Amino acid sequence: MQDQPPPPGVIEYLLLWAAALVTWLTGDTGRIMIAGGLGGLTRWLFEARLRLIDGIVFVGFGLIGAVYVAPGALYMASYWLPMIAGMPSAQTTFGYLFGLFGMSAGKIAFAVLSARGRTLVKEVEDDKP
Repeated sequence: MQDQPPPPGVIEYLLLWAAALVTWLTGDTGRIMIAGGLGGLTRWLFEARLRLIDGIVFVGFGLIGAVYVAPGALYMASYWLPMIAGMPSAQTTFGYLFGLFGMSAGKIAFAVLSARGRTLVKEVEDDKP
């Protein structure tokens, strides 16, 4: 009878998950996500008051937003600057830029939508008899 190897233990599972994480981080999506997170970190470091909660929000927003918004931003930028579309690292660069400027753009968009909402509410209230 042959001896069978023991079942995988905790160390083997941790090594497997660590290898999977490293593989994912070195792929396209991982690089864009890292670039967006570093952009958010850079943005946070330039803040006047360095509060930890702000840093977590900036980095988190950069991580997630870069994956979903950077391709659209690259598409819009390549419309006006066609030379950008052929660059091999353009999407990663736009991921970093989104992390850097994305929170500011988000604040501006939220302020515009909020102001428009207040205007609509005021118009509805003025129309009531």
